[in-house]
Amino acid sequence: MRSIFFRIYSGILCAVILIGSGSVVGYRYWNEDRLSQYLLESSRGTLQLIGEGLARHQDERRAQWLALSQRVTSLQIELITSKQIPDDSIPLHNATGNTDWRLKVLDAEHRLLLHRPDPNKDEWIRVILKEAGINEQLMRGTQLLLLNELGRVPKAERGNVLKRLQSQFSYPLQWLKKADINTNYLQQRALARGDTVVDFFTLASGQRAIRTLAPIGNSGDFLQLGPLPLFDSFPRTLILLSGLLALGLLAIACFLLVKPLER
Repeated sequence: MRSIFFRIYSGILCAVILIGSGSVVGYRYWNEDRLSQYLLESSRGTLQLIGEGLARHQDERRAQWLALSQRVTSLQIELITSKQIPDDSIPLHNATGNTDWRLKVLDAEHRLLLHRPDPNKDEWIRVILKEAGINEQLMRGTQLLLLNELGRVPKAERGNVLKRLQSQFSYPLQWLKKADINTNYLQQRALARGDTVVDFFTLASGQRAIRTLAPIGNSGDFLQLGPLPLFDSFPRTLILLSGLLALGLLAIACFLLVKPLER
Protein backbone atom coordinates (compact mmCIF):
# COMPACT_ATOMS: atom_id res chain seq x y z
CA MET A 1 0.00 0.00 0.00
CA ARG A 2 2.83 2.38 0.85
CA SER A 3 4.41 1.83 -2.53
CA ILE A 4 1.10 2.68 -4.24
CA PHE A 5 0.74 5.97 -2.40
CA PHE A 6 4.41 6.72 -2.95
CA ARG A 7 3.98 6.24 -6.70
CA ILE A 8 0.86 8.44 -6.67
CA TYR A 9 2.48 11.28 -4.74
CA SER A 10 5.65 11.04 -6.80
CA GLY A 11 3.60 11.10 -9.98
CA ILE A 12 1.68 14.19 -8.81
CA LEU A 13 4.94 15.94 -7.93
CA CYS A 14 6.41 15.12 -11.34
CA ALA A 15 3.22 16.31 -13.04
CA VAL A 16 3.38 19.61 -11.15
CA ILE A 17 7.03 20.11 -12.14
CA LEU A 18 6.45 19.20 -15.78
CA ILE A 19 3.31 21.30 -16.19
CA GLY A 20 4.88 24.25 -14.34
CA SER A 21 8.10 24.08 -16.36
CA GLY A 22 6.20 23.71 -19.62
CA SER A 23 3.99 26.68 -18.77
CA VAL A 24 6.97 28.89 -17.96
CA VAL A 25 8.90 27.94 -21.12
CA GLY A 26 5.82 28.24 -23.32
CA TYR A 27 4.91 31.63 -21.83
CA ARG A 28 8.46 32.90 -22.36
CA TYR A 29 8.49 32.11 -26.09
CA TRP A 30 4.93 33.35 -26.54
CA ASN A 31 5.79 36.61 -24.78
CA GLU A 32 8.86 37.11 -26.96
CA ASP A 33 6.66 36.79 -30.04
CA ARG A 34 4.16 39.27 -28.54
CA LEU A 35 6.96 41.77 -27.91
CA SER A 36 8.26 41.43 -31.49
CA GLN A 37 4.79 42.11 -32.88
CA TYR A 38 4.25 45.03 -30.50
CA LEU A 39 7.53 46.74 -31.37
CA LEU A 40 6.92 46.26 -35.09
CA GLU A 41 3.36 47.61 -35.04
CA SER A 42 4.20 50.52 -32.71
CA SER A 43 7.10 51.83 -34.80
CA ARG A 44 6.16 50.83 -38.36
CA GLY A 45 4.31 54.05 -39.19
CA THR A 46 7.05 56.26 -37.79
CA LEU A 47 9.77 54.50 -39.78
CA GLN A 48 7.70 54.74 -42.96
CA LEU A 49 7.37 58.50 -42.46
CA ILE A 50 11.12 58.79 -41.98
CA GLY A 51 11.71 56.63 -45.06
CA GLU A 52 9.39 58.77 -47.21
CA GLY A 53 11.32 61.86 -46.10
CA LEU A 54 14.61 60.23 -47.07
CA ALA A 55 13.20 59.35 -50.48
CA ARG A 56 12.15 62.91 -51.32
CA HIS A 57 15.30 64.68 -50.07
CA GLN A 58 18.75 64.73 -51.60
CA ASP A 59 22.31 65.24 -50.38
CA GLU A 60 22.63 67.70 -47.47
CA ARG A 61 18.88 68.06 -46.93
CA ARG A 62 18.65 64.29 -46.73
CA ALA A 63 21.27 64.18 -43.99
CA GLN A 64 19.47 66.98 -42.15
CA TRP A 65 16.16 65.09 -42.35
CA LEU A 66 17.76 61.94 -40.95
CA ALA A 67 19.39 63.87 -38.10
CA LEU A 68 16.10 65.63 -37.30
CA SER A 69 14.17 62.35 -37.32
CA GLN A 70 16.67 60.77 -34.95
CA ARG A 71 16.54 63.73 -32.60
CA VAL A 72 12.76 64.05 -32.33
CA THR A 73 12.02 60.31 -32.05
CA SER A 74 15.14 59.18 -30.09
CA LEU A 75 15.50 56.27 -32.55
CA GLN A 76 19.09 55.33 -33.33
CA ILE A 77 18.74 54.97 -37.10
CA GLU A 78 21.43 53.76 -39.48
CA LEU A 79 21.35 53.48 -43.27
CA ILE A 80 22.80 50.24 -44.61
CA THR A 81 22.85 48.16 -47.80
CA SER A 82 21.47 44.65 -48.34
CA LYS A 83 24.97 43.22 -47.87
CA GLN A 84 24.87 44.33 -44.23
CA ILE A 85 21.55 42.64 -43.47
CA PRO A 86 21.94 39.63 -41.13
CA ASP A 87 21.26 36.35 -42.91
CA ASP A 88 19.07 35.13 -40.04
CA SER A 89 16.72 38.12 -40.14
CA ILE A 90 13.13 37.19 -40.98
CA PRO A 91 11.39 38.79 -43.99
CA LEU A 92 7.96 40.21 -43.17
CA HIS A 93 5.44 40.05 -46.01
CA ASN A 94 2.82 42.76 -46.33
CA ALA A 95 -0.59 42.57 -48.00
CA THR A 96 0.95 43.02 -51.48
CA GLY A 97 3.60 40.35 -50.91
CA ASN A 98 6.52 42.80 -50.68
CA THR A 99 9.31 42.09 -48.22
CA ASP A 100 10.43 45.63 -47.45
CA TRP A 101 10.59 44.78 -43.74
CA ARG A 102 12.84 42.35 -41.90
CA LEU A 103 13.06 41.47 -38.21
CA LYS A 104 15.63 39.77 -36.02
CA VAL A 105 15.34 38.85 -32.34
CA LEU A 106 18.57 39.97 -30.64
CA ASP A 107 17.68 38.95 -27.08
CA ALA A 108 14.69 38.87 -24.75
CA GLU A 109 14.29 42.67 -24.85
CA HIS A 110 15.76 43.92 -28.13
CA ARG A 111 14.66 43.53 -31.75
CA LEU A 112 16.50 44.55 -34.91
CA LEU A 113 14.08 46.07 -37.43
CA LEU A 114 15.01 46.75 -41.05
CA HIS A 115 12.97 48.71 -43.58
CA ARG A 116 13.61 49.51 -47.24
CA PRO A 117 11.77 52.79 -48.06
CA ASP A 118 12.41 52.65 -51.80
CA PRO A 119 12.14 49.21 -53.46
CA ASN A 120 14.23 50.51 -56.35
CA LYS A 121 17.22 51.39 -54.17
CA ASP A 122 19.57 49.16 -52.21
CA GLU A 123 19.21 51.13 -49.00
CA TRP A 124 17.69 49.98 -45.72
CA ILE A 125 16.81 51.73 -42.46
CA ARG A 126 18.30 49.83 -39.54
CA VAL A 127 17.07 50.42 -35.98
CA ILE A 128 17.22 48.47 -32.71
CA LEU A 129 14.00 48.62 -30.72
CA LYS A 130 13.10 47.78 -27.14
CA GLU A 131 9.93 48.05 -25.07
CA ALA A 132 11.14 51.14 -23.19
CA GLY A 133 11.71 52.87 -26.55
CA ILE A 134 7.94 53.05 -27.19
CA ASN A 135 7.66 56.13 -25.03
CA GLU A 136 6.64 59.76 -24.79
CA GLN A 137 9.48 61.04 -26.97
CA LEU A 138 8.74 58.61 -29.79
CA MET A 139 5.08 59.65 -29.78
CA ARG A 140 5.98 63.35 -29.71
CA GLY A 141 8.40 62.86 -32.58
CA THR A 142 5.85 60.91 -34.60
CA GLN A 143 3.32 63.68 -34.00
CA LEU A 144 5.81 66.24 -35.33
CA LEU A 145 6.54 64.14 -38.42
CA LEU A 146 2.83 63.73 -39.12
CA LEU A 147 2.15 67.45 -38.76
CA ASN A 148 5.04 68.13 -41.13
CA GLU A 149 3.54 65.69 -43.64
CA LEU A 150 0.11 67.38 -43.42
CA GLY A 151 1.73 70.82 -43.75
CA ARG A 152 3.25 69.86 -47.10
CA VAL A 153 -0.14 69.64 -48.85
CA PRO A 154 -2.99 72.14 -49.39
CA LYS A 155 -5.60 72.29 -46.63
CA ALA A 156 -8.28 70.76 -48.84
CA GLU A 157 -6.18 67.60 -49.32
CA ARG A 158 -5.08 67.04 -45.72
CA GLY A 159 -8.03 64.82 -44.84
CA ASN A 160 -7.20 62.40 -47.66
CA VAL A 161 -3.51 62.46 -46.75
CA LEU A 162 -4.38 61.56 -43.15
CA LYS A 163 -6.47 58.63 -44.39
CA ARG A 164 -3.51 57.39 -46.42
CA LEU A 165 -1.19 57.75 -43.45
CA GLN A 166 -3.64 55.87 -41.22
CA SER A 167 -3.03 52.73 -43.28
CA GLN A 168 0.61 52.80 -42.14
CA PHE A 169 -0.20 52.95 -38.42
CA SER A 170 -1.57 50.33 -36.06
CA TYR A 171 -3.15 52.93 -33.75
CA PRO A 172 -5.73 55.63 -34.59
CA LEU A 173 -4.84 58.98 -36.18
CA GLN A 174 -7.74 61.35 -35.61
CA TRP A 175 -8.50 64.85 -36.90
CA LEU A 176 -10.59 66.41 -34.13
CA LYS A 177 -12.54 69.61 -33.66
CA LYS A 178 -12.06 71.56 -30.42
CA ALA A 179 -15.45 70.37 -29.16
CA ASP A 180 -14.39 66.73 -29.65
CA ILE A 181 -11.18 66.70 -27.65
CA ASN A 182 -11.16 65.31 -24.11
CA THR A 183 -8.67 67.33 -22.07
CA ASN A 184 -8.30 68.89 -18.63
CA TYR A 185 -7.60 72.55 -17.86
CA LEU A 186 -3.79 72.27 -17.92
CA GLN A 187 -3.84 70.34 -21.20
CA GLN A 188 -6.13 72.96 -22.75
CA ARG A 189 -3.68 75.72 -21.78
CA ALA A 190 -0.78 73.76 -23.29
CA LEU A 191 -2.70 73.28 -26.55
CA ALA A 192 -3.54 76.98 -26.62
CA ARG A 193 0.21 77.70 -26.53
CA GLY A 194 0.70 75.35 -29.49
CA ASP A 195 2.35 72.61 -27.42
CA THR A 196 1.93 68.86 -27.84
CA VAL A 197 0.08 67.14 -25.00
CA VAL A 198 1.07 63.60 -23.98
CA ASP A 199 -1.44 61.69 -21.90
CA PHE A 200 -1.01 58.34 -20.11
CA PHE A 201 -4.26 56.72 -19.03
CA THR A 202 -6.00 53.39 -18.40
CA LEU A 203 -8.30 51.86 -20.99
CA ALA A 204 -11.63 50.25 -20.11
CA SER A 205 -9.87 46.88 -20.38
CA GLY A 206 -7.49 47.91 -17.60
CA GLN A 207 -4.47 48.22 -19.92
CA ARG A 208 -2.31 51.32 -19.80
CA ALA A 209 -2.14 53.43 -22.97
CA ILE A 210 -0.61 56.63 -24.33
CA ARG A 211 -1.97 59.30 -26.67
CA THR A 212 -0.69 62.64 -27.98
CA LEU A 213 -2.67 65.69 -29.03
CA ALA A 214 -1.43 68.77 -30.92
CA PRO A 215 -2.96 71.70 -32.84
CA ILE A 216 -2.89 71.48 -36.64
CA GLY A 217 -1.32 74.80 -37.60
CA ASN A 218 -3.75 77.70 -37.21
CA SER A 219 -6.80 75.70 -38.31
CA GLY A 220 -8.28 75.45 -34.81
CA ASP A 221 -8.40 71.66 -35.19
CA PHE A 222 -6.26 69.02 -33.50
CA LEU A 223 -4.43 65.84 -34.43
CA GLN A 224 -4.64 63.00 -31.95
CA LEU A 225 -2.39 59.95 -32.07
CA GLY A 226 -3.61 56.93 -30.18
CA PRO A 227 -4.56 55.55 -27.87
CA LEU A 228 -1.58 53.22 -28.26
CA PRO A 229 -1.80 50.40 -25.66
CA LEU A 230 1.48 49.92 -23.82
CA PHE A 231 3.06 46.49 -23.69
CA ASP A 232 1.91 44.39 -20.74
CA SER A 233 4.24 41.50 -19.96
CA PHE A 234 1.65 39.87 -17.69
CA PRO A 235 -1.86 40.47 -19.09
CA ARG A 236 -4.31 39.41 -16.39
CA THR A 237 -6.80 37.69 -18.67
CA LEU A 238 -4.20 35.51 -20.37
CA ILE A 239 -2.46 34.72 -17.09
CA LEU A 240 -5.80 33.58 -15.66
CA LEU A 241 -6.51 31.40 -18.69
CA SER A 242 -3.02 29.88 -18.51
CA GLY A 243 -3.52 29.15 -14.81
CA LEU A 244 -6.87 27.47 -15.46
CA LEU A 245 -5.34 25.37 -18.23
CA ALA A 246 -2.46 24.30 -15.97
CA LEU A 247 -4.91 23.36 -13.19
CA GLY A 248 -7.00 21.39 -15.69
CA LEU A 249 -3.96 19.44 -16.87
CA LEU A 250 -2.94 18.79 -13.26
CA ALA A 251 -6.43 17.54 -12.41
CA ILE A 252 -6.32 15.12 -15.36
CA ALA A 253 -2.88 13.87 -14.30
CA CYS A 254 -4.09 13.30 -10.72
CA PHE A 255 -7.17 11.45 -11.98
CA LEU A 256 -5.06 9.13 -14.12
CA LEU A 257 -2.72 8.44 -11.18
CA VAL A 258 -5.50 7.71 -8.67
CA LYS A 259 -7.72 5.72 -11.05
CA PRO A 260 -5.76 2.43 -10.50
CA LEU A 261 -6.91 2.44 -6.83
CA GLU A 262 -10.46 1.71 -7.99
CA ARG A 263 -9.45 -1.77 -9.08
